[in-house]
Amino acid sequence: MARKYTNELRDSIDLQLQYSNRVLSQFEFAGVPLYTNNFARIACTNYKPSTAGERYFNHSLTNLPVFVAVDDRLQFGFNEKHVWRNAGLHLYEYEHILLASALGECLPEAYVASILSCLGRMYEDKDRVNPSFSSWQNFVRSVNGLISTLDFARMIDDRMQLDPYRVTSGHSTSCGNSLVPPDDFAKALKALGNLSLAGKGQLTLVGGNFLGWFAAFSELFLGIDVQVSSRDGQNLYATHFNSGATLHLIFIDNVEDLNSTLKMQESVALRLICPADGEAQSLPKLPFTGRVIWEAFLPKVFENSFHKIAHQESKILVKSIGGVARLFELLINDPSTPSDMISKENRANPASFGMGLIQTLCNWFPELRHLQGRLERIQTLSSSEVMQKCNDGAQGLVQLCGCTLCHHPFYSDNDTGTLPQSFCLLALMETIVNLGLALSRMTVVTKLYPSRAGMLCFYQRQCKKLLSAKTATIGRQEPYSRIKLLFMNDWNVNDSRRLQDAAALFSGSWPQGDLPDNLIALGHEGLCVYVISAQRGNRKEDAGLIRVQPGNLSWDQKTFTRASLGFPQGDPQNDYSWEVGHPKHLSQELYFK
Repeated sequence: MARKYTNELRDSIDLQLQYSNRVLSQFEFAGVPLYTNNFARIACTNYKPSTAGERYFNHSLTNLPVFVAVDDRLQFGFNEKHVWRNAGLHLYEYEHILLASALGECLPEAYVASILSCLGRMYEDKDRVNPSFSSWQNFVRSVNGLISTLDFARMIDDRMQLDPYRVTSGHSTSCGNSLVPPDDFAKALKALGNLSLAGKGQLTLVGGNFLGWFAAFSELFLGIDVQVSSRDGQNLYATHFNSGATLHLIFIDNVEDLNSTLKMQESVALRLICPADGEAQSLPKLPFTGRVIWEAFLPKVFENSFHKIAHQESKILVKSIGGVARLFELLINDPSTPSDMISKENRANPASFGMGLIQTLCNWFPELRHLQGRLERIQTLSSSEVMQKCNDGAQGLVQLCGCTLCHHPFYSDNDTGTLPQSFCLLALMETIVNLGLALSRMTVVTKLYPSRAGMLCFYQRQCKKLLSAKTATIGRQEPYSRIKLLFMNDWNVNDSRRLQDAAALFSGSWPQGDLPDNLIALGHEGLCVYVISAQRGNRKEDAGLIRVQPGNLSWDQKTFTRASLGFPQGDPQNDYSWEVGHPKHLSQELYFK
C-alpha cells in the first residue's frame, strides 16, 4: 500500500507525494533521509544541465557497476536495487544528485556535506528547515561514485594544471591547493546555478586551482562557455559553445591579488585558506585534485622529477628499482629469512617480487616499459652483486637530489641538504616500488583512474619513512636493513592493509576507524575495495586478488562501508554495532558496519 506525504517544501502548493514501501526501503537501505533528498531536489532546481550534459549523466546512471556474489544477497558497487537505479526517482529532476556526485569526485565527503549545508541555508525558512550535517553527509555518501568512471575527474585535473601559480611539490601546500571556506564555495555554486538558469550573462570567479572544478563542471554538464585566464590577463583556455552564458575564471597566487584583480559587477571572489608552508616533517596532503590516466600517471604527477630519473639518469633508476625487486626475491628464496620480514601472503604473490614485480610495474605504468629489459637483467644477479647495485643506485639518487629528506650521514660527512623544490628523487623511486607492491594482484573496473592526491599520499608516507631513517644507524653494506625499514610495512602486509592502500590510491585519503585485521571489504569516499574471494568463495586462483570499483558494499540491500570475515579482530575501536550475515558460499559469517 502506498503511503502519502505532504511536500511542505513547495511554496503555496499542497502536493501529495506517493511513495511505495519498496521506494521507502530503497531510501532507508541506501542511508538517504527522505526529507534531505527532497530538500536538496528543491534547492538545486536552478541548475540547468545542457542536453549533452543530461545525456552524459544518464549514461552513467544506467551503467552503474555492480558485482554480485555467489550468494546474491552480497553485492559490491551499486546493488541491483539501489535507490539511484530507480529511474522514477530522478526522471525529471536529478540536479541535486548530479551536483553532489560531481563535488564528491575531488573533495572529501565531509567537506561536500558542509558545502551543501551552506547551500541549503540559503533556501531554508521557518517552514523549510535545513537538514542536519549528518543527513547531508549520508546523502553525499549515497551518490558518491556515480560518475567516477566518466571523464569528469580527469577533466578537473587537466583544468587545474592550467593554473600558472600552482606549486609542483609534495612537501608544501600553496594557496591554490587549499580548500576554500564552504560558505564561499556555496555562494559561487549558487551564482553558477543562476547563470545556467538564465542562459545568458557572465560570471567571474577568482581563486586558486580549485577553479578547475568549476571549469570542468560548467563545460561538461552545463554547456556554459568557459574562459580561463591569469591575473595579468593572459588567456589560458577557452571554449566556444555560443551558449550566451560565460564563466570567466581568473587564477591568482595569493589573497592580496584579490584587491588588484579586475572584478565585474556579477563576479564572486572566492577567499582562500592559505596556511603557511610547513617543514618537511609536516608533509601536508593536497586535498583537492582530480584523476590521472594510467598511460601518463607518473609523468603527470611527478613531472620534471620523474623525467630526470627515468630518462636523463635512467641507469640509476634501473639499479635502484631492479635491485630492490631482486632483493625481495632473495628474501623469498632464503629459508633463514625472519618471519617478521616475510609471510605466506608474500610467498603466494609472485607479482610482488623479482621478475613479477618488474612485470607489474611495466603493466600498470607504460612510461617504465623502455626500462623493462634492463630491469629484468638485474633479476639474474647474485646476492653480492645486487647489494652493490642497490647501494650504487641509492647513492646516485642522493647525489642527484641532495635534499634534507634523502641526505644520510653515511653518504657524506657534511649533512648539508635542502628542502626539495619539487620531489625528493630517492623518495620518488621508493614510491614507485611501493606502488608496484600495492598494485600487485589488483584488478580495477574499466575507466576508473587513480587520484593525484592518492599518489601524493604514497609519496608523503615514504618521505616520513626517510625522515625516520635519518636517525637509524644503517650502514651502506646493510641493504637488507634498509629494505626492512623502508618497505616491510608495504610488502609484508595483510589483506586489510592492502585494501586501505588501494582505497587511498584511488580516493586521495586514508580510511580511518573500524579497520580490523580480518577486513575483507571496504567502502571509502565513493569506492568499494574488496577481496575477490568474498565474492566467489575460496578459489585458489583468487588468492590475494582484490578489486577496486565505484560504490559501496551491500548485504540484503542494506549499504555498509566495512565487512570482516568473522568477528572483527585487532581493532581498538571494535564494538558490538556490527551486523552479522551468513553468505552461503563462505565458510565464516561476515560482520558488517
